[in-house]
Amino acid sequence: MTIAPLTRPASQCLDEHVCLNARRQLASGRRRTYGDELLDFAIKWRHWSGPSAEDIFVTFGLPRHGYYNRLRQVVDGPAAAGLCGAMKANLLRHR
Repeated sequence: MTIAPLTRPASQCLDEHVCLNARRQLASGRRRTYGDELLDFAIKWRHWSGPSAEDIFVTFGLPRHGYYNRLRQVVDGPAAAGLCGAMKANLLRHR
């Protein structure tokens, strides 16, 4: 399945969730992975300055730095296909 490229500036993408809809479409036809879980968790918490160390540990059993190391790998990989550069940067800025 191919997704049409974003026709709006990346700055608008964060507000209008264009890239999040593209990611959902790409992910809907395949089996969910650990990377999907990490991304979904980061996306959910992006409005609140990222998750707390306690929330990260309870959900993934990782210390905060371990979570962000893995999230950085996932953001650079295929699980983050469809996310714009601005959204990827937003997910990683709360470390």
